[in-house]
Amino acid sequence: MFFDGSSYYELDLGLSEPMPGLRLSGDFYHEADDVTRGLSLSLYNDAVGFNYVGETCKHEEAPATKRRSNLPISRFGEEDEAPQVPEDDFFQLEQTTIVVRGDSSAHVGNRMIDFLHTEGTSLITKVNCTKFTIKAEVCLDGLSCEIKVRIYHSAFGGHMVEMQRRSGDGLAFHRLYQWASQYLNSDADSRHLVVEPQLASVPLPVIEAGGDVSVAPLLDLVGNSGNAQLQAEGVQGLLHTSKNVDAALQLCSTQTLAMFQDLLQLVCFSIAAPLSQLLCCLASLPQAKDIFVDQQVLRPMIDKVWAKASGESVSEQLAQAVCLAIAQHAGELSLYNTRELNFALTEKLNGGAPEFAGDAVSARDLQTVHHLQESLQMLSLVNPFQSDHACHLRLGAY
Repeated sequence: MFFDGSSYYELDLGLSEPMPGLRLSGDFYHEADDVTRGLSLSLYNDAVGFNYVGETCKHEEAPATKRRSNLPISRFGEEDEAPQVPEDDFFQLEQTTIVVRGDSSAHVGNRMIDFLHTEGTSLITKVNCTKFTIKAEVCLDGLSCEIKVRIYHSAFGGHMVEMQRRSGDGLAFHRLYQWASQYLNSDADSRHLVVEPQLASVPLPVIEAGGDVSVAPLLDLVGNSGNAQLQAEGVQGLLHTSKNVDAALQLCSTQTLAMFQDLLQLVCFSIAAPLSQLLCCLASLPQAKDIFVDQQVLRPMIDKVWAKASGESVSEQLAQAVCLAIAQHAGELSLYNTRELNFALTEKLNGGAPEFAGDAVSARDLQTVHHLQESLQMLSLVNPFQSDHACHLRLGAY
């Protein structure tokens, strides 16, 4: 069942004219839009993408076999061929399907992988070269969704790239669909000119500077819900409200220190993506000293760089947040914390960036390395006794 947003639900009561549905106060879907919303029902299990609503994020202590990983991500080979579009009378492609003319199945599939991997903030969780499917988690402007992409070979030539939203925010999915449509149907020379589409409106109230703002409800949602989806929405709300100075200052306290520590222990991309952006916003504030002079926040941030559930984009954001925090608060770090952070940065750089997509080190990884090296250099200036140790980094991969 689809609803294109052009009219409201109507009730057939046998009247001469249909009765429009009631408009709810504060409902940002009440205005007409061009967003296609769909519902897909499936009786299959998690092997084909069934989503467990309300699943709680796992902590780092979870068994490795149950963790999501994007290392390494498979790519489609030239010998791989996408399946034909089913001829069943009851089969119907989602309206969020992209028609791609020409090209081989492997080329279309790898272009979709490249789009998710390099263009947006996303984490590819699975690539099936037999079924020609891709599963990924995506975060756009703090709004996240989980998608599954199915690629079919059309009998009339070309390919059908079907994008399905499995969970998460519908506006983020629609925006991603628009962006992917432009990217897949552009040539290699003009692909760098494809810009990220912008939402006409954001489903959150605009907060004016100087207004009375309280982040207490959001903090309560993040800290006490125990539900991954609600926690992700809470962090997204904190990211949005942090644009207001008064709200951002409320987050710069010892009360939020434990919250950030707990969030950094969760293995969940929908939380890690907006959290890394939120930490970037707070890192350069002088009032955030209580958060960032404690290595119990900075150290997990460093450890999360290039972690399995982070991906390249989140890793770059976390490394940038570490760099900004050290630049702002390095002089206030204790000698012990300085040495511990120095050791963590050295260990992370020596480990090197993993091969997220099986290719050479990407531009994002190089930028992450730059942020980590700059952080290490600033710490060495604060504590000159560590400078000799920092000079022996084995960075042959870069």
